[in-house]
Amino acid sequence: MDVLGFVFATFVVKLSVNIGIFLCLVMFLCTFYADAIVTIFYRWRRGENLIKAHRSHLYQYMSNDLGMPHWIVSLLYALSQFVFGFLALLAYRKGLVWQFMVFLGFGIMFLFTYKVVKNIKPKYLLDKK
Repeated sequence: MDVLGFVFATFVVKLSVNIGIFLCLVMFLCTFYADAIVTIFYRWRRGENLIKAHRSHLYQYMSNDLGMPHWIVSLLYALSQFVFGFLALLAYRKGLVWQFMVFLGFGIMFLFTYKVVKNIKPKYLLDKK
């Protein structure tokens, strides 16, 4: 799966003729990029081997640890991606300042959501008490 992410990232870089197009294209996949970047950062801070397989992504935590049905997790990601893809198109038409605002707004919202969801204790841990 990581190879596919690099392929998409390469397409974004190759297709970008200016910063505005780059930001717009990045925002079309921002949910997945943000999840990967934040997960790598936290794994790095914990001293984990970054090239070793893991199950630390937010969508994995929601589905595996919290027991959310996969279709709900997928729907949440799809809705998030749809909203920010639509906002990316609107911001692209408005100019670079709007694009940076959408990009920054998404980043803040994703970090907040990541922290909140990761602080929810899995049900199997609550059952042990």
